[in-house]
Amino acid sequence: MGMGYKSSLTARNTRPVEVSYSTFLDLVDRSGQGHTPGENPALKLENVVVSRDRIGFRVVSDEEKHEKALLDKKLVKENDVSVQAVPRSQRSLFTTKPPASQELINTMRQSKVPFRAASTKGANQMASIARMSIVVIYLLFLRKMYQSMNGGGNSGSGAPGKLATFNSNESLVKFDDIEGIDDAKFEVMELVDTLRNPQKYAILGARAPTGLLLEGRDLTIAPGTGKTMLARATAATAGVPLLYCSGSDFVEMFVGRGAARVRNTFSRAAKLAPCIIFIDELDALGKSRDMGGLGANLRGNDEAEQTLNQLLACMDGLDSSRRVCVLAATNRRDVLDPALIRPGRFDRIIKVSLPDAKGRENILRVHAKKLPGFTECSGVDDKRVGSLGMGASIDLSAVAAVTNGLCGADLEFIVNEAAIRAVRRVSSKLREGEDPSRITPTVAAEDFESSVKDFFDTRKPRANVGEFFNMLNK
Repeated sequence: MGMGYKSSLTARNTRPVEVSYSTFLDLVDRSGQGHTPGENPALKLENVVVSRDRIGFRVVSDEEKHEKALLDKKLVKENDVSVQAVPRSQRSLFTTKPPASQELINTMRQSKVPFRAASTKGANQMASIARMSIVVIYLLFLRKMYQSMNGGGNSGSGAPGKLATFNSNESLVKFDDIEGIDDAKFEVMELVDTLRNPQKYAILGARAPTGLLLEGRDLTIAPGTGKTMLARATAATAGVPLLYCSGSDFVEMFVGRGAARVRNTFSRAAKLAPCIIFIDELDALGKSRDMGGLGANLRGNDEAEQTLNQLLACMDGLDSSRRVCVLAATNRRDVLDPALIRPGRFDRIIKVSLPDAKGRENILRVHAKKLPGFTECSGVDDKRVGSLGMGASIDLSAVAAVTNGLCGADLEFIVNEAAIRAVRRVSSKLREGEDPSRITPTVAAEDFESSVKDFFDTRKPRANVGEFFNMLNK
């Protein structure tokens, strides 16, 4: 105990110094009790402050009892520790209470076992780091939310729209690849000339169209007619970037975010000019703000209205000199806001209808010519009911005749399914042990027949083809 006391007295530090809890209890026992030869001078504790787990105090000299100690000449001559005054430079001390029972503390004191509370410095540091981490994460979350509310800032990363680039390693969609919608294709091809030669229109005082709306004629049959392919062919032929967006990309829950995305999209297109912005499924973004004059607000959504208003404002700011054109596709023109489809915004509305028999034949030919070993014939096998060709040759006019009412996407699916059935047929022959040299790996008429039949069986065949293919089961 005496050595612990000496070390506490000789420490030179103006800040509080920690002592062990056992030393503090010994100092409490000797406070005001006078000096003890060989152990301690006359001292007392002052300014004791007790908190939940910490006790602060000061050790001062007990002047009255210290004078009595100086009367012992022997101790003075030996310069005993008991006649030395408490240094004034060291007075502020503290100790930490250990989380132990009083019984254990008394037992250790009786056995004169020094003890102290475990250091909590590391735990406190970890707690501080954890608190700071939570604050930093919260601030980052707020920053991310702020950027989201503003459409991603000025960097353009918040603008929706996938930039469709065209390089030499990928096949380009050309107008020659689009068949069956010749009237719509002609209307859209004029946009290419607008982007290439805008001066030609200015000479004659004409304003080149800056907005084209591709509309399906009938909601029940319009999807898959080639509206998106028209937009890609336009961008590829004109040699300009195409920003592909979906109407749902701009629909957000937070007020102001969708409008910011619209602004950023048009700003990005202006930097890429000449450029085409293609908005698919425009009805998700441009729904009417009322019931068509009945005065009842169906939307009731400030965010949706702000987004639509921003789109109207951005399209108002377009002119042919900026060389930015907006193409949009919808199958639900009836739900669009009238202000959106007026001249000046969407100058031209192009109706995309289903292909006729000749158009279907041309579409089938575009996809079938990509099949290895494909051959076309004129006429079918009269000996087989439901024949669409003869042997390995297919009569595409016969396929077109029985696929009335199908769109381009449906016809492409039928050709692809025929190729898959050809693989299935050739693999079956090989498993049965047939000589591979006698097998010609090509798509045959029977593959097309199976593909067409399966298409109508799984998609509720229409009357004109349902009766025809029911004959195949007889």
